[in-house]
Amino acid sequence: MNEKVQYIGITFGPITRVTGSVKSTKALWASSFFFSYLAREIIKNFKKREFIYPLVNDELIDRRDGIGNFPDRYIFKSEPGDFNNLEEYIEEVIDKVSEGIASNIKESSEDVKVFLKNYIKIYAFEKKPSQPKENEIMNIPKEFNKLFDLLEAQDYYNYEEKENYLVRFFEDKKLYNSFLTDAAFNDKTYFTALDNIANAEYSLNTIVKPMAYHNYIVIIKSDGDNMTNTIKSLLDEGKSVQELSKALSEFGKNVSKIVEQYGARLIFLGGDDVLIFAPVKYGTMTFFDLIQNINLCFDRCLNSQIECTDKCILADKCLCNSKKTELSSAPTLSLGVAIAYYKHPMGETLMMADELLTVAKKIFGPSKNGLVCQLQKHSGQTSIFSMNKGWNSYPKALSLVKMFIGGSEKTLSSLTHWITRNEQLLCLILKEENTNANSRIKAYFDNSLDEDIHLIKSDFLTAIQEFILSVYEDSQNAQTAIEITVSLLRIIHFINTKNDD
Repeated sequence: MNEKVQYIGITFGPITRVTGSVKSTKALWASSFFFSYLAREIIKNFKKREFIYPLVNDELIDRRDGIGNFPDRYIFKSEPGDFNNLEEYIEEVIDKVSEGIASNIKESSEDVKVFLKNYIKIYAFEKKPSQPKENEIMNIPKEFNKLFDLLEAQDYYNYEEKENYLVRFFEDKKLYNSFLTDAAFNDKTYFTALDNIANAEYSLNTIVKPMAYHNYIVIIKSDGDNMTNTIKSLLDEGKSVQELSKALSEFGKNVSKIVEQYGARLIFLGGDDVLIFAPVKYGTMTFFDLIQNINLCFDRCLNSQIECTDKCILADKCLCNSKKTELSSAPTLSLGVAIAYYKHPMGETLMMADELLTVAKKIFGPSKNGLVCQLQKHSGQTSIFSMNKGWNSYPKALSLVKMFIGGSEKTLSSLTHWITRNEQLLCLILKEENTNANSRIKAYFDNSLDEDIHLIKSDFLTAIQEFILSVYEDSQNAQTAIEITVSLLRIIHFINTKNDD
């Protein structure tokens, strides 16, 4: 056993409970960045230590781009006295934060401090590896993550909570001139632009007509799949976990540029864990293009077999091919996407994105690689679109979006209703054995839509037929193929709608 070496683990929370309590876009950014700020102020004192996770360096600590770059979990090799110093640093940071919040909301710093100590969870522990030295690096992430999960399952509250000082601080107008924004930005124009994300398209040098989607905001959450297997593969090949951290760092740098080019805002970036506020559409691109570019970037940065091409949105600015990290077992990326009215409480929209991400990581079994998107209309109507991004039919879905953006609302709506009404017959055609489903589907479309066929582009109808068949082949479920098609068409129709219902 290795008796001398010890490691410190730290986890921060309760992030989800706090972000779920806010209402405005500004406050949602603040609630997310706040925990990154706490982590930075504490972790920067240990930047010279050997971190197992994540990659901590001066570049990360000095960054002031308004993005929460510090995740909620840390593991590093400790030196004598580090744990005692850590406890002191935590106390100092809580004192500083309490004073800053109290100054903004005009409350007693002692009252705020008592509240924060009973509300914020900063769990830290120091332990020796339970495995022999030759296996310790392999087992420490797994061993510590189990402890993190156990600690984070514990929750506590203030016995008496007249008001939530933290949420009040996030929602207060004086947040614009607080220690939090001072720590986040070199230029606060980035922060003030957050409230204009939904209609960011107006900032382009083009004539943009008012559309329903200009009143909606997209929240995108991502998380890497099968990261444990990736780490195991690295270690089996005699490589360090830091190789993965370096690859994720390159991914983060590229994602920042991709998000900026789309007119969106990157709120949090912790390795594979990404939170983005985005407009539904930006110029010729939709949020589907943004997701696809992020997904391709993840694949290129973490899969040494995938090289950047001329189609890369970043062109010569892309870092995917520089200092490639050889990861033979590359992970995938699952995403939860929530689209909601801009006045809808942002905390609730974020919780929706969280829930959708959870579904995306479970719905497709061990392969994961899921995308689950929910459109929550102002009227209360919802549409949920879900696909495995590894399916052959997924690129066809992206093509459908591009093909019919700018098309007729009435025509697309009629087609969607027609497919819904004829779901049972379409399912029978798909499931019927010993027949050519392709020709039968085409014949049924042609015969049923002969009166209105001049209203719909024939190539679009053909693309829809091919999409239905392709999804059926991937999912092996006729009803799923129809449901996915209908939900996608409803989202496309929404993007083409001029007036919100």
